[in-house]
Amino acid sequence: MPTKIDIVFLDIGGTLGDRDAITKKLVPYPSSAGLLKALREELKLRIGIITNLSGQLSESQALAMLHDAHLDGFLDPQGFVSDDKAGVAKPNSVFMNLPRLR
Repeated sequence: MPTKIDIVFLDIGGTLGDRDAITKKLVPYPSSAGLLKALREELKLRIGIITNLSGQLSESQALAMLHDAHLDGFLDPQGFVSDDKAGVAKPNSVFMNLPRLR
């Protein structure tokens, strides 16, 4: 029996865009906003971020970077999971056991 999917998690770098080496801002790929909009509005999926910050950014800095790139409006307010929050870096299996977002 098929499983209903109601949330999808994406990474930031290399998935939604790349970080500019000079400005350190996220430069979203041309397709990122359209993809996020389609996932949310057409497929009715909640969208989360799962990423390794590796001590290079704080969670608030990463969220500000998504805001500055105009991508934060697509995201579920509780859908940001980082290695800082999980206590391990992905792809550790602990990410599979995080509490479900409600």
